Amino acid sequence: MKIVEYKTGHEERLAKLKVTLSNPLSLCWQVTKKCNYNCSFCLSGEQDQTDLPLSKIKSIIDVLAESNLLRIDFTGGEPFLRSDFCKILTYASEKGIETLVTSNGSIWSEKIASTLLETNTLLLISLDGDKEIHDKSRGKGAYSKAVENIKRYRDAGIPLRINCLIRKDNVDKIDYVHQLVKDLRIDRLFFILIAPQGKAYTDTELLLSDKERVFYLDRIKALKKVSGDHPFITIQDYSELGNHHSCFLIDSKGDVISQGYSQDDCIKVGNILTDGLGKCWNNPIVNHKGHFLQYSYMFNYYM
Repeated sequence: MKIVEYKTGHEERLAKLKVTLSNPLSLCWQVTKKCNYNCSFCLSGEQDQTDLPLSKIKSIIDVLAESNLLRIDFTGGEPFLRSDFCKILTYASEKGIETLVTSNGSIWSEKIASTLLETNTLLLISLDGDKEIHDKSRGKGAYSKAVENIKRYRDAGIPLRINCLIRKDNVDKIDYVHQLVKDLRIDRLFFILIAPQGKAYTDTELLLSDKERVFYLDRIKALKKVSGDHPFITIQDYSELGNHHSCFLIDSKGDVISQGYSQDDCIKVGNILTDGLGKCWNNPIVNHKGHFLQYSYMFNYYM
């Protein structure tokens, strides 16, 4: 894969671009807000014990497939805590939808691995840094468990990407995470700069200042240049993207959220079960242009 450097110079044309889409290209879906960890920076906010039953999950997938949705990123909470999650993955895949799963890496089973392999699902596992900082965030033993399970999924042939949320308490672990991912022979690394959402909206001590954000974003961009494809680094900074970020999110109750940079920009536009996809998607709050640019322009990098 040839690395093409960060693209600039398109701002004026992009500002004039008008986009209306018939449906979302991709969405995030919190199939559960239950989690076995309790991270202080969780962008999903507080846990909720209410999950939709499998029958309603399937009916939503039917609607999404009929609308020609390309991709679902199943997230949580921890998706693998749902005993029926493999059935959900299989059903979405059978409907022709590309699937991703965002996990904390705490759970492994042969059944999960085989389902991920059969559905060609990209598994995203979060690492915060070294053992000290990761266990401080997620609990004793979380680091060892995550690293061990990354190796298991890797050896099973599962496509993997490591996610690292950059915040005030782990900014000095950027190089560590990069080297760890390299040593683990994982070829995708995704750095995400923390945003004031979820728990980080009220507990702001981990948020980066504007000066810190610019500094560490430049640091990661420099690392990307020397990293090449081993691993291939992508970067998500909601604040820099501005209007180029517009996530369409379904929560564990079926509520649809138009998600931007801050929690203030995360607005409920309906419920997919009671209002339907069309009404939610065509709500004026939903930023079609930002959504298009996010998923087609890929954070100003060609990948």
